[in-house]
Amino acid sequence: GRAVRVALRGEGVSPTLELDPPDGFVDMGHVFVGCARTKELLLHNTSVFPLSFCLTPLGEPVPRENRDASAPFVCVPSEATVAPGATLAVKIKFRPDHGRVWAYYQKLRVEVPNEDKRHVLTVLGRCHDHQMYVVADDRPLSLGAAFEDPFGLPAELDDAAAEARDMMGLGPPVNPKIAIRFPRVADRPKSDDGGDDGDRSASASVLVGCCAADAPDGGPRAPKKPISLGSNGTFEVELDAATKAAGYFAASPDKGTVPAGGTAPVAFTFTPPEAQAGNGLDVGRWIKTVAKVHLKGAPESFTYDVELEGYMPNL
Repeated sequence: GRAVRVALRGEGVSPTLELDPPDGFVDMGHVFVGCARTKELLLHNTSVFPLSFCLTPLGEPVPRENRDASAPFVCVPSEATVAPGATLAVKIKFRPDHGRVWAYYQKLRVEVPNEDKRHVLTVLGRCHDHQMYVVADDRPLSLGAAFEDPFGLPAELDDAAAEARDMMGLGPPVNPKIAIRFPRVADRPKSDDGGDDGDRSASASVLVGCCAADAPDGGPRAPKKPISLGSNGTFEVELDAATKAAGYFAASPDKGTVPAGGTAPVAFTFTPPEAQAGNGLDVGRWIKTVAKVHLKGAPESFTYDVELEGYMPNL
């Protein structure tokens, strides 16, 4: 017989799945307790063949998140097959069952068989027991369950908890506190010529926010009497008389209105007096004061303490 040779030529194609947002970070924002919020992660298959994916948690398992042992973040679908050239929307639902001062946080790996590129989905959200809130940073890391009150009760039992505290002679819960320490003038960055610009003041900001009126989380976890949220909330910053008279610390603005779903920055400023000659010795001292941020919104008024600390130079 006669041998026939056929030259074959082909091009290898690797599986590629693109995420939107590209960095895989989804910020669920600030949610009022008992409500739920949904956002989407888009998965686009740029290959010429179907791709399967699976979302798997990264890192150590979280010992406790929701008090009913359910997951605060739910992704649907968590595994599926994306057709060639198609885009699939993964719905991410944030459904926390209690407020806390640090964020809910989870990382998931988007596993695609035989794909070289590593995809990680990072989801972050915060939950509050009051519609108005104050945060020092809008993208904090989760601190972990060790800081959580293991005896905390659901929001609908607040009245019963207050009555129990009165019967046992206990005081009300401590106000949440944010600590701000202003750097010393000597420790601040120098100007381009190596000197200082003559401005002794330093500032730092917090965010005052108002949770949006998201849809209540349905099912057995939903509160029996949902709290009606307002279209806005108000805040007022209070400094004691001695602090105002000294003039070292200031807040701007010291009052305002925040629409539901919005935030407003409040800048705290520390302006120390000019240092006097001290024969090369630094004999200054640190001073502290507490600014009370009074919030008015559903379900009741609330106060945050912002502890301010600044360095007084040689006087």
